[in-house]
Amino acid sequence: MKKISQSILIIALCILGVCMNSCNEDETFTVFPTPVWRVESNPDYSVSMTATVVLPANLAAYAQADDQMAAFVGDECRGVAYLVDNTFYLLIKGSPGEQSQISIRYYSARNQYMYTTGAVITFEADGVYGTTDDPVTLPLSIINE
Repeated sequence: MKKISQSILIIALCILGVCMNSCNEDETFTVFPTPVWRVESNPDYSVSMTATVVLPANLAAYAQADDQMAAFVGDECRGVAYLVDNTFYLLIKGSPGEQSQISIRYYSARNQYMYTTGAVITFEADGVYGTTDDPVTLPLSIINE
């Protein structure tokens, strides 16, 4: 009887060990170099809109001063921002009458991961997306290429 109890205990510990090893395997994500985002001078982009955004709580806790954020229409950078008092302020350039879909990318300097929102903003001349008193929390997803 004692041998059966010991055998069951050993089997249970082995199963638990296998489960813990597989549960503790860290998921790996693509590491990105620090981006060099800049808005190219374009005479067609005579108007702008602003976006005042904050990171979701799970990322905000790890934010650093050298984190970066940028607004994109497709692959074209339309605005760049840096972290100021836990808030990102974006000035997004565009054309009068334009209604392009804007996505936001966020680069975490701490873990060197890149995040994106997908298209969350429609460009609107003189438009406002969030304010200092009521910033928008971005729905960010990690990019893993």
